Amino acid sequence: MKHRFIWLVIILSVTASGCAMLSPARPSPTPPAPQISDAVQQQEPADDTKPELNRPRYEMSLVLDTEKNTISGQETIFFKNTGDEPLNDIYLQLYQNTDERLTEIQKIMLDEAEVKFEYSANTVVIQPPKPIYPWKKVKLDIFFTSNIPVVTDKLGDYGYKNGVYALSRFYPSLAARSDSGWIISPYYYTGDPYISDAADYDVKLSMPAKQKAVFGGHVEYDTVEGDRRLVHVTASPARTFCFAASANYKTVSKKVGDITVTAAYANGSPAVAQSMLDYAEHALSIFQKRFGIYPYDYMVLAEAPLRSGGMEYSGIALYAPAVFRGRDVEREVVHEIAHQWWFNMVGNDEFREPWLDEGLTRYSEVIYYESRYGAQRKQQALNKISQRLKTTSDGVLYSPISGFSKSQYYIVVYDKGALFHDALRQQMGDDSYFKLLQEYLRRYKWKIATTQDFQRLAAEICGDTDAIDKLFEQWIYE
Repeated sequence: MKHRFIWLVIILSVTASGCAMLSPARPSPTPPAPQISDAVQQQEPADDTKPELNRPRYEMSLVLDTEKNTISGQETIFFKNTGDEPLNDIYLQLYQNTDERLTEIQKIMLDEAEVKFEYSANTVVIQPPKPIYPWKKVKLDIFFTSNIPVVTDKLGDYGYKNGVYALSRFYPSLAARSDSGWIISPYYYTGDPYISDAADYDVKLSMPAKQKAVFGGHVEYDTVEGDRRLVHVTASPARTFCFAASANYKTVSKKVGDITVTAAYANGSPAVAQSMLDYAEHALSIFQKRFGIYPYDYMVLAEAPLRSGGMEYSGIALYAPAVFRGRDVEREVVHEIAHQWWFNMVGNDEFREPWLDEGLTRYSEVIYYESRYGAQRKQQALNKISQRLKTTSDGVLYSPISGFSKSQYYIVVYDKGALFHDALRQQMGDDSYFKLLQEYLRRYKWKIATTQDFQRLAAEICGDTDAIDKLFEQWIYE
């Protein structure tokens, strides 16, 4: 039976009137880490008169045009004002609007009425005609086009090169909120300057039939009609929606319990792709035992035009061609899979507190080596981390990305962060430390955690607040 649906993807040729272009704002050198309010984190009180919507929902109808190198269509975002105060504005993040405006919005409708909006650096600001009161449900319809650049000197997790499309954060996304307002992530050339609330995604995509795509989501169907491939994907909950496509993709898959792990490669080695499945199998097994259950029945490892290394998204990780040709394969696979716990399930402000997910993810590599190979391999990994730290100047872990030089960031944030976790584990003992990680996941799953949240929880489980505070002061704040 053929699947047919109406593609709401006719992009309006007339741009929205009254849209002012504001000067891009550069990040302040030391922006404070926002404190996430209880109001933002809690679910709506029971009330049968209010519709169910406990987290944002994205419904998208998209067209991938490989001749024009664009992805465009209509996106509908449903959300509630879960704060205590009326909303007088709405912020959308356009993460790909960095050095140039790659994402253009043709029209925005708020509850069926067209509204004006303004670009401001990598955000769009919407002024509702009247305040949005607490627990009010909102519907945004956004018509947009995102140009897909040929990858040159950027990271490469959004763009096209060597026959492969990497399509991440291409859609306007609702900014996260704290008790002090919207949390905006400025563009920054180093690291992952993002923060995203967990959401539900329902995506329908049309692309050329020859393109083969892999998704961070559950594929409801994938069918070819004429010269078009039509795909329906859902992801729930997820921190992001990401996919990759290539006419040259080959895939290998492996079942790990109820999880299907798929590696997709266009220019890499079949043997390396197969080895990635084996590493993923061990990583998923170890991390589920140590941290908690993986949330999906899919995990995708996809070749993309990254300059180096890998990049994490919900249910999918993108890897540089060099990884699929054999460079540092095991560590890269393990690192990005660990991010499914520390970034995806437990979110954080990756611009202002990058150490919180990256330090724990680096230490998760150590936990993997120890669990799979034993204490000697664990020590070898820690020794290597310590040696890397000697190659750059020290820095304060509790700093935004902009507080580090490029060389500092990838060593201090990751490696010093990992050594802090090893020190914390020694202070608490193995049983309490792994209880901490499991409780951290349970308490902040699909929420946004802060350094102070993690510190308070560590003190609670350890039972010695002074000792924990002293350790954090020594490693994190100095």
